[in-house]
Amino acid sequence: MSALSVTLQSGARAVAIVAMVLPLAAAAAVLVRERRSLWWPLVLAVVFVMPSLVVAYSWGTVSWSPVHSPLGREILYLILRVAQLLPVAVVGLLLVPVTAADRQAWFQLRRLAPHAGLRLQLRCWWAAYARSGMVAAGLVFMLAFAEFEIASLFVIDAWAVWCFDALATGVPVGSVLASAWPGMALQLLVVIAVVVALRRPRGGELGYVSSAAWLHWCGRLAITVAALAVVVVPAWVVLQGAFGSWQVQAVGSEIMTSMLLAAGVSACVVPVVAVVMHLPSRWRRSVTLAMLIPGLLGSLGIGVLVLQGTQWPLLRPFASGYAPVLIALCLVVAPLAAVAALGLLRMDAVALFQHQRQAWGQWQRGLRLFAPAYAAVAAVVFVIAYLDLPSAALLAPLDQPPVTARLYNLMHYGRTAALSSMVAFALLPPLACGLLGAGVWAAWWRRA
Repeated sequence: MSALSVTLQSGARAVAIVAMVLPLAAAAAVLVRERRSLWWPLVLAVVFVMPSLVVAYSWGTVSWSPVHSPLGREILYLILRVAQLLPVAVVGLLLVPVTAADRQAWFQLRRLAPHAGLRLQLRCWWAAYARSGMVAAGLVFMLAFAEFEIASLFVIDAWAVWCFDALATGVPVGSVLASAWPGMALQLLVVIAVVVALRRPRGGELGYVSSAAWLHWCGRLAITVAALAVVVVPAWVVLQGAFGSWQVQAVGSEIMTSMLLAAGVSACVVPVVAVVMHLPSRWRRSVTLAMLIPGLLGSLGIGVLVLQGTQWPLLRPFASGYAPVLIALCLVVAPLAAVAALGLLRMDAVALFQHQRQAWGQWQRGLRLFAPAYAAVAAVVFVIAYLDLPSAALLAPLDQPPVTARLYNLMHYGRTAALSSMVAFALLPPLACGLLGAGVWAAWWRRA
């Protein structure tokens, strides 16, 4: 299949995922925003960090016959991706507040709704919520278009799978980029749209003003179903298969490699994010946007670009070690670290404002006040870097690959008790780090 046809299929699939996930995310965002409870954001965070590799492994080996047909795999793939990307859409909707003028216009529309025509209602709704919806749709589209793990194990024609298989079979990087340019151009256009939406003036609170009970129930149902499909069922399948066959020695060295890589990425990214978050507002916004841009290309896109960069004569000496994968993982996790830091620091906005007005010496002392927030950010960075597959599989040395690359190769041979035990042991480090970060996050939430 040609690169253009695969790109068109992946684009249409991503558009369908966006259309399905946005209504569910709107209800979940209302629930998260108005209830002010720690439980639902925590469930969404667990859904987001659950590895796609584990989800594909657990659902791809079920014995139900309709799932093994091409149409059944496609439907199951769409359902799983909608559940996985629900937290991303919620963050996109909550990330961009509605301006005070737009919110006032929305209140007036609600008062005049019985006398306003449908066209006027749609125009006012678009003016108030288009920017947050554009950001959420762009983020979901990018992650849906560049998804690799589930599409590969489900044998689905996707742009990311086509690029990865071409590189794995020895096709030169330049030839792959020349054939895959439609997908790269499409991702670039979406990145530009998201950046333009983020750079528009903003202010005030988020404009979700409806507190109807049915919206809260829809949000609870969407989050619960996503957690069941992405977290509960995969965890049960892995633990059930691993019970009685614990083989940690088979992947012990790969787990240590992934842990060292993730720790190195955290040590590189978190200090940069800490400095950026405490810059003056006009600089902080621009630098944060610059950090978001590379991550929107996805892990595979960044891996391909870094792999192409290592072909340059000046950078060729660094192509044989862990430097390329370390650079790629830093670019992958930087947007998530920036968003996590923004969300945590907004919980204590008054202290952050006072902290930014201090002199440099006081600035250094005041930074200790925000250590719990950055510890939680470091946990998020560690988990995402540890579980990354495309960049790690493309750029890591072949003699000592990360654990995700090793497990991905073994999963093509089907589900076994030994493989399930390897998956269970491989998930222990990110699980422990995630629990630690969740505890720090809970403490910061109560403090704020």
